[in-house]
Order: sequence, then structure tokens, then C-alpha cells
Amino acid sequence: MIFLDSDDELEPQCVQEIKKCFLENKTAEVIIPGFILKDEQGRKSYMRSVKRPAWMTGLGGGIALRRSVFADKNIFYDEGLRNFEDSDFGFRVVSRCELFFLDLPLYIYNFRSNIYRDADKNLSSDPSQLINNFKKFKEKNLDFYQSFGPEAMSYLFLWEGTLIADSDARVARNFFWQSFKLDKNLRNFSYFLLSASGSTIIYRSLHRLLIFLRRYYKIITNASGSTIIYRSLHRLLIFLRRYYKIITN
Repeated sequence: MIFLDSDDELEPQCVQEIKKCFLENKTAEVIIPGFILKDEQGRKSYMRSVKRPAWMTGLGGGIALRRSVFADKNIFYDEGLRNFEDSDFGFRVVSRCELFFLDLPLYIYNFRSNIYRDADKNLSSDPSQLINNFKKFKEKNLDFYQSFGPEAMSYLFLWEGTLIADSDARVARNFFWQSFKLDKNLRNFSYFLLSASGSTIIYRSLHRLLIFLRRYYKIITNASGSTIIYRSLHRLLIFLRRYYKIITN
């Protein structure tokens, strides 16, 4: 069984490669392939399939599972969760099934920056509804995160902060700070820095810049071939790293 979201695509060879992988790896119960991230302008980047911590392994589109995961191990989606059901499902699968990471780009994820803000097209358009749904997910899986220690809890705080920040950066700032205290890395510090002013407008503007750097840095520099663009973005990254070290020290 292969999961496919309604707004994404499978590469033509996807089913053939998945079948081949299952035949060659008899013990594998779940195959997690790489995927292609395609933005609204049609620009693409390849995201590799690599093993990640259990608390970061969400099982969504492109994932292939043997029938036995459902029939024999009785693992199903929680239909009571309107959002985050893929992460909830993934936790139970990761803890009980044999995974195989297939480093081939077999799935095309069509990334849209307004996925949580388009009221006419998306189930997750209401920020308060999204946050309430996350609280249900968090309450159900809190013991799971705590069992993996501070790094996992830091990730949970960061995740909740990013959901809240788009509507209330002042409240989100507390979650980002908790995340940074538990795991002092550049990512967590960056999000706290984005929300430091408490202004939602400032956060949104800076967050768009962060997304640009994170998702499109390689695409833009490779596509344009511009040394000026590369130097500008590279200097900005160096500045953020140096500022991070100064603050933390």
C-alpha cells in the first residue's frame, strides 16, 4: 500500500521500484523513499531518505507499507485527529515495524507556502482549530516524547511554537525559548530570534526569509549561477552563525 496525498504526485517508476525493494528486502515492512520538493514556481530540490529519530518520523505521502502492518499488527490511523495523524501513526509504526530507507526520489511533494492560510481550500485554514488539534496530538503523545529526553521535548516545543507564531508571536516566543533551553542549537535559536520582538508582523516577514534560506538556497544559487546572489546569502548565513555564538556565550 502506498499513500498519496491528493495534491501530490508519484514518479512513473514509483510502484515498480517499491515492489522491487520489498522483494529484495524480505524483512522490511515499511519503505520510506526520497522525494522531490516542488515549489509554486516549479523549482525542484531532492530530499534524501535518511534515518531520523523516531520522534521526527512522520509517515505521510509516498510511504509504502506491507498489508501486515494493518492486518497483523493492527496499526491504524487515529481518525479522531484531524491534523497530525501522520505523525501519530508514524510513532506507532516506527516503534513496532522494520523500516527501509530507499534513497530514490519517487514522490513529488508540491509545497505551497499558504497551506495553513487558504480558508477556501484547506482543512487546516483556521489557526485556532489547528492549534487545538495539535494540543490533542500533544496530550496523546506526550509520554512518547518525554521517553526520548530533552532533544525530543525541544522539538515538540518548537513545533507548537511555529503553529502559534503566525497568529501570536508573543505567545510563541515562550515556546521557542523553552525549545532553545532544552536543546541549544542554531535552529531553535533562530526561531526565538524571529519572535523576540513579540510582533507577529515582524515574525512573519523574518520567517519567510528563513524559509527562503532553508528551502531555496541551493535552488536559487544553482539556477541563477549568480556569484552576487551566492555571496549575499552566504554572508547572511555567516552573520547568523556568529551572532548565535555571541549570544549563547
